[in-house]
Amino acid sequence: MTIIEQDSAAIARMLVALMRTVSAVYYPGMQLIDGIELVFVGIHVFLGYVERRPMTVSRLSRALGMSRATVVRRLETLIEVGYVKRQDNFYCPEEGVINTPYLRDVLARASKIVITTAKELFKMDTEA
Repeated sequence: MTIIEQDSAAIARMLVALMRTVSAVYYPGMQLIDGIELVFVGIHVFLGYVERRPMTVSRLSRALGMSRATVVRRLETLIEVGYVKRQDNFYCPEEGVINTPYLRDVLARASKIVITTAKELFKMDTEA
């Protein structure tokens, strides 16, 4: 396996681990692909909020490359589980969601995954 293939495989494993981790914490029992879609919609809602550019269905649809109908369904699920709220035509994180034990747990797990991958990549690159 070439160094580029090894690096790419390490990053691919990291991305899979991150998606599985976040999906399992926030959407236990849900199929992985559905959880991943919800994670991506939720991440964009969060980024819009912290960047002071609240998300609309149209913005989310363009940013995610999803149909408006799919975005609306995913937002309805996020609202139902209490992660997102609608204010007029904008969507933002529900109060208290940002500073939850869930988020701290996910950040700790994600940090470990990223650090482990960075060490693996560094080791591969220095041995090459």
